[in-house]
Amino acid sequence: MIPGKICYNDKYWYAMWELESYLKLKSPTVKRLIRQGVLNARIIPKSGLEIFLLKENADVLPPKDVLGYVSMPMKDKKNTITIIPWYEIYNPKKVLGKYKIWPYLTAFVKNGKKS
Repeated sequence: MIPGKICYNDKYWYAMWELESYLKLKSPTVKRLIRQGVLNARIIPKSGLEIFLLKENADVLPPKDVLGYVSMPMKDKKNTITIIPWYEIYNPKKVLGKYKIWPYLTAFVKNGKKS
């Protein structure tokens, strides 16, 4: 049912909250993508946790090391860093354009055009 290696390392899968955090996909949109067959989800028995294995969604979702938060020093504040989401530093289209999830990422649209 569920590969045992996911218990020890979360780099092999996304949780629903991570899709919202990293890709700005709301849960109703994710549910629709599951119904349409764009995303493959697995449900962990007894907990009901829905996960998205990268192996099963390889051409749809990027590896986790591509996304995340970036630490940067703050201007005018010595020895202080700030955490910035990946999409504020990198061009989302360049990072995600080759994945099938890109057309559904409406949160990255600027002035009617995807960035």
